[in-house]
Amino acid sequence: MKRKISFSGLLYRILLTLCLTGLSADFSAASDFRHGDEDISVAREDTIKDDLYVFGNYSEVRGTIEGDLTGFCYDISSNGNILGNANLFAYSIDFIGKIDRSARLIGYKVRMNGPVMGNLVAVGNDVRLGAKSFIGRDLTYSANNIRIEGIITGNVSGKSAKTVISAAIDGDVKIETDQLIITSPTVIKGELNYISPNEAILDKDVKIEGKINWDDKSAIPGEDSDSSRIGSSIFKFVFFLMSLITGLVLILLFRNHLNESVLQFETNFWNSFAIGCISFLGLTFGAVIPAVLIIGIPIAFMMFCLGSILFYIGKIYVGIALTRYLYGLINHESRLPMGVELLIGLIVLTVLFEIPVLGWIIYVGTFLLGTGIAINGFRAQCKRQEMAAKAI
Repeated sequence: MKRKISFSGLLYRILLTLCLTGLSADFSAASDFRHGDEDISVAREDTIKDDLYVFGNYSEVRGTIEGDLTGFCYDISSNGNILGNANLFAYSIDFIGKIDRSARLIGYKVRMNGPVMGNLVAVGNDVRLGAKSFIGRDLTYSANNIRIEGIITGNVSGKSAKTVISAAIDGDVKIETDQLIITSPTVIKGELNYISPNEAILDKDVKIEGKINWDDKSAIPGEDSDSSRIGSSIFKFVFFLMSLITGLVLILLFRNHLNESVLQFETNFWNSFAIGCISFLGLTFGAVIPAVLIIGIPIAFMMFCLGSILFYIGKIYVGIALTRYLYGLINHESRLPMGVELLIGLIVLTVLFEIPVLGWIIYVGTFLLGTGIAINGFRAQCKRQEMAAKAI
């Protein structure tokens, strides 16, 4: 039987993908970088001789990429031919082209309906592998809902709330899901191992050559129901849009302050993080002291609100700084529009926040760091204004 891949390896795959994208790629002059507020398109007759990096709102790749394709976009689609790997991070991903090596597709909506000759890692709220999908090696996924069709020559491992399989799978299937539905003409040549509070629903024509192992452990206490998951997804999407809109307003009104804050991320990282921790604790928990006195309640309320605001907008500052830092590693000569930096940063952070356990650590660290660089950015801006006034 072929090599199994445990779901626990998904975290390492995601982190490795981010590292490879930001640090380990070939950043030679031959690489093609495309970005901007307008749509980015690679025509069917175009051929990119090396790696292609796209940063923008909407990107469409229809031509041939002889290296890797890496994209940070809100919406990205492709029916082209990728001779290397595909590393895509977006809200919506629609890929019907061919990938000669491996693919990592991380987004809210992920659609794949073409051949991937290597491994496929898919992470999203709603993941669909169409009937024309072909996975040359293993499929690893994490999703709320996933539908798997096509052909998979390796193993399948993952976790989801609802899983529907209608595919030909040569290897083993090892998944954790609340609901498993396997429809004809599914053929699984290996074993089927699944953890679920409900027994799988199998069509009578389904063929499973290996053993079927069902771990019917009860649902984890407090685990979300289907309706609460939908509500949670809607809340996260609305919160994302609120953060994006807030960030765009800050860019419009306080661009200089944002630039100063991003500079603190690059030059004064740990000091900013420490200031963020101290400031947040002082503004929130420190508000308890005046709250003890009736006359101090308004002051306590103002301190708590200020701390909450800084905590909320921290993600915006870190998102812009993170994108600028990663893009600077691969292109020292230009800079993305700040609105695009914001969009890409929020997408990356949203994906990272979804990683079990580690996501919460990143979540808290992001907001504390954002608070610190916002405060340091304000201080640096004040110093510049004082120096300019003295010069006059």
